[in-house]
Amino acid sequence: MEDFVARQLTTYERLALISKWKSPPGPSEERRLKRAKDMVQGAIDQHAAFHGVDIHVEAKGSYPNNTNVRGDSDVDIKVQLNECFYYDGQAPILAGPDYTGPWTKDVLRREVYAALSVFSVATNRVTPVRSR
Repeated sequence: MEDFVARQLTTYERLALISKWKSPPGPSEERRLKRAKDMVQGAIDQHAAFHGVDIHVEAKGSYPNNTNVRGDSDVDIKVQLNECFYYDGQAPILAGPDYTGPWTKDVLRREVYAALSVFSVATNRVTPVRSR
């Protein structure tokens, strides 16, 4: 097997690479981000468990923070339930009353997964899942 020797970048090449990396998302990456957000939003909108529930879907992570590496970043989408607030370690007087509704972290995670599992990107709507 041939030995692999990494080529050292020149200062100019390093600066060009850093400049490329620090740029905001290009048009194709913006479309990719929008498609991902729209797909998740569509799945949430059509999932019966979320009808009438205050949920917000948005990009999270490197894209909205402009810290993504162009051409080499995944797309993170946040699904935020606005009907409850859980607190860990804060004084209860600052956090407000305990939430006693049906939405726990596990229930929300399970329902988001279920919504995404049956959503068809091709048709932009929910498709039935076949039993195996």
